[in-house]
Amino acid sequence: MSRIDPTLILGIVSLVINAVTLYFLILYARDTRRLANDTQTLAKSSLQQLTFSERPFIAWISQYDDDDDLVIGYAHNQGSGPALDLEGTLRFNGQQGPSDYSIGCLPAGEKFHFKIGGHSSNVASVRFKYKSISGHPWRTEVTLAGGMSIYTTVFDDGAQSEHSVGE
Repeated sequence: MSRIDPTLILGIVSLVINAVTLYFLILYARDTRRLANDTQTLAKSSLQQLTFSERPFIAWISQYDDDDDLVIGYAHNQGSGPALDLEGTLRFNGQQGPSDYSIGCLPAGEKFHFKIGGHSSNVASVRFKYKSISGHPWRTEVTLAGGMSIYTTVFDDGAQSEHSVGE
């Protein structure tokens, strides 16, 4: 009877151990990839939920001030979240060019009063550009015609919503 070489037995055992280790390593890599995909899907879903739950909406409001005998205009965040990086552009009827305002952050429910004096009643259009807390860009455009405000709100996906509001 010939005796089996111990190094041969150790080599076979080592080969089996390496094969089992490789098998479990492949399973681990597959599960890790699946978990990474699930985490990415969850992150996208959370961002989308944040986008829809914290949505700013900037409206143009104008009202007559009896004390100063002029029309006052202001931006009012009527949405459910803050408007970040808010910028406003006012265009006037007549010769005066547009006026640009860098407002910054406007929390939900807050107002920003424009200091435009007697030109308030000559505002022809207003454009607000801003971002939601999730970073999605928004734009509200208001055209003032015949005592009516015609709003066009452009969302980040390009969809538009249009409606008229009497002043």
